[in-house]
Amino acid sequence: KVAKRFGIPLVRVEAGEEYLDMIRNPKYGYGSGMNPCIDCRIYMLREAKLIAKEVSADFIFTGDVLGERPMSQHRKALELEEKEAGLEKMVLRPVSAKLLRKEICFIKIYDIAYN
Repeated sequence: KVAKRFGIPLVRVEAGEEYLDMIRNPKYGYGSGMNPCIDCRIYMLREAKLIAKEVSADFIFTGDVLGERPMSQHRKALELEEKEAGLEKMVLRPVSAKLLRKEICFIKIYDIAYN
């Protein structure tokens, strides 16, 4: 509904056998609810990277909130996820932009509002 309302194309990615294999044997372990937080986020960022390439996107935006999830949303985990996905300095997190200084230079270059 939201994508339609704002005229944004919605891309759905089917999680296949590769995703199930990752869930069964996560490289970075499970979170408190038996969820492979970091591995799952790396998987999603890799999928987003493929889509970004198809549509010639310069960045990927996420709704990550620094410190919200103890296992996967702290500075080192966010940096690890970017590195493992091959997206270093290409992921923008507007909700946490004021806390993640490296993103601000990209935001200024591309004149992106982050208030």
